[in-house]
Amino acid sequence: QYLESYIFENIKQPLPDVPQHIRIYAAKNLSDECDAVSRRIVELLKQGVRARDIAVICRDLEKYRRELGFSFDKYNIPYFHDERQSISSQPPVMLINFLLRVMMYSYRSEDIFSMLKTGMTALSDEAVSELENYVYLWSINGSKWKQPFTQSTKGYTDSISENDRERLDAVNTSREYVMSVLSKFAARAKRGTVTDICKGIYYCLKDFSADTRLQELAVALDASGKSALAKEQGRIWELLMNILDKLAVTGLWDIDPVNLFRVSWHNEAKESGGLFGAPNYIEFPPALTGVPCRIIGMVGKWFPTGCHKVGAS
Repeated sequence: QYLESYIFENIKQPLPDVPQHIRIYAAKNLSDECDAVSRRIVELLKQGVRARDIAVICRDLEKYRRELGFSFDKYNIPYFHDERQSISSQPPVMLINFLLRVMMYSYRSEDIFSMLKTGMTALSDEAVSELENYVYLWSINGSKWKQPFTQSTKGYTDSISENDRERLDAVNTSREYVMSVLSKFAARAKRGTVTDICKGIYYCLKDFSADTRLQELAVALDASGKSALAKEQGRIWELLMNILDKLAVTGLWDIDPVNLFRVSWHNEAKESGGLFGAPNYIEFPPALTGVPCRIIGMVGKWFPTGCHKVGAS
């Protein structure tokens, strides 16, 4: 509490009492330093302190990561490595990213399967694998996703057996499930405002049962002793909902930090109600530049707030 109150003060404030809980240890090397920390943690655990109430803070985590892990294992200390991760690497956010790519690139198969493999849909891993095998077997892409699959799951054959028919029905059930959700999102987002798109994303997450799958993931992590990671799943969902809520009521040109999520060369060139389209660029022809090479300039006019570095921040 003393440090929290006075650490940034210009005037020194003497501490009235000598603290008994601060220790200074002159370690011989990095390994000795980590072992000293581990021995202190063992002492605290024997005194009844819970492991989750102990934190080891490093100034340079990369420097200590490996040695600390080795030391904790040597002293049988349970630990959780907490490191800030980009939200873009989280499954629900990845699902949204690939959902938008599916729309932008007209149901490209690689984007659909990247979306399904986030684990944030009701399809099992086995169902996704069966669907993927069939799609790549028959080179299905784009608008072909919108039509029922009729060919054999085994490739070219004179007739379809009963077992093959059952597998084909299962593949079509998966296709219908995926396309029903995507079609509803496309209808909500087509020529819609940012508010419509945000609502569409929310309903798409619900239709895919992403909230349920995230809860299942949190329960599994908690059961395996990773309670901190389990709690993080709830925070990710809450943060994602907050972003969607804010984007839904924030205009493309409004000066608001949430518009940093719109920093993209793909914003549609419209004053309002713009969606996402092809990259914004202009090519200067050789007749104008006097050089044979192609010169392309990216157009930043359609960044949110005009100048995103100043406005949005």
